[in-house]
Amino acid sequence: MSPDLRLMCSPSSVYRTLAPRAAGTTPRTALARPLLVAVVIGCAMAISATGRITTGLAVSCILCWSFVPALQMLTGSRMLTPHTGGLGTAARMDLWFMGHAPWSLWMLAAAAIFTCSAETTRIEVFVAASAVIPAIWTGIITYAFCRVVQQAPVRSAIRRAIAHQAVTLALIVAYLFLVARPWARVLELARL
Repeated sequence: MSPDLRLMCSPSSVYRTLAPRAAGTTPRTALARPLLVAVVIGCAMAISATGRITTGLAVSCILCWSFVPALQMLTGSRMLTPHTGGLGTAARMDLWFMGHAPWSLWMLAAAAIFTCSAETTRIEVFVAASAVIPAIWTGIITYAFCRVVQQAPVRSAIRRAIAHQAVTLALIVAYLFLVARPWARVLELARL
């Protein structure tokens, strides 16, 4: 099983195992996981929108959605400072992005659901509601990251995890209201 999936099952113990080994992580290596996140998001969005994937569509969607891992790097950078551990920024960023696995799996599952469902308007509500699962899961992983990797005290780790989740939620809501216009969809559903 990959370390990212193991992290989902036991965040604190996996971080305790991996943190000492991450000391030699280079900035180039640390960019691999954010790149993988961009690929997952781009491919999931392409499949969700069209029900298929081509190289051109994948590349286009990856580029269009690359702002998401960039924002995650920005919000993560707030989580990475201050730190008391002996790890460098690249190692901490790599460990931080391991926590994206719940969202990556959720996006791939959502893409599969949209592809297999003929009634996408009604299934959107279910898929949107199911986002609470990776959100809570990521909060647990974020707490473990703060406690183990950042060596933050319990209260500080809780505050950081809650703050990170609040910022993430605010960014998602801002995106939806600026781009997806959910109020228009609510009006559309009301007419059905």
